[in-house]
Amino acid sequence: MGHQSVLENLREIALEQNPLQNEENYRQRVFDLLPNLVYLDDEDIQGNEKESESEGEEGEEGEGEVSPHLLVVCRGTSGLP
Repeated sequence: MGHQSVLENLREIALEQNPLQNEENYRQRVFDLLPNLVYLDDEDIQGNEKESESEGEEGEEGEGEVSPHLLVVCRGTSGLP
């Protein structure tokens, strides 16, 4: 699966404590860049908090399942486009 495909299918991303948060209009710009994104930093585009997962399932992934998480590492000083 290529990078483009991963980004097109990305529904949730957490960028807390990332320098990108200091960029002007950070949240809107991320949602604009990733149109299928539902949650950014556990909030939807309107700022509503994500509903918590049902008790007992939190943090557990079944064997062979694809993780819904993507680790983003930012290097350098350039910000969002």
